[in-house]
Amino acid sequence: MTRPLIVPNPAKITGYFRDRFGIPEDIFDTYLFLENTKNVWATKGTDDLESLLSLKLFQFAGMHILRRIHQYYKPTSYGLQQFGGHASRNVVQLNRFELRGLLEHGILPLGKSPDAEPGYVILSYHGQPLGCGIYREGTLAHSFPKGRSIALAGSGLY
Repeated sequence: MTRPLIVPNPAKITGYFRDRFGIPEDIFDTYLFLENTKNVWATKGTDDLESLLSLKLFQFAGMHILRRIHQYYKPTSYGLQQFGGHASRNVVQLNRFELRGLLEHGILPLGKSPDAEPGYVILSYHGQPLGCGIYREGTLAHSFPKGRSIALAGSGLY
């Protein structure tokens, strides 16, 4: 794994969140972004971050917020849990039956969603971002990490 570097121009990352989800860019004002060839992390600034990054055993820092898949970004569920509450678009509000179906089957026939364009979406329950999903052709699928799916299924939310 290549070591991450500080992103010199964070507008590419903040612009992605703004354009896809309507998250205001100023939400990220106190964060630095680090990236390698496949991942982006958000971290609070620190005076000695450069020296930390120079350590040979150092691989990442902060919260993993994006994964690069080819030339596209895929938001992580953890990143959307942190910042998704500020989103104004591409948020799919799930009711308890939809959440149960999604967790049990991995996909949910949704039909045409007035709240989502095809692509990555924020899955939300009672206004709380749960993580990342993908909406296409009338079908919604979650892309929660396995541990998150198990935790949600056992949480009694629905």
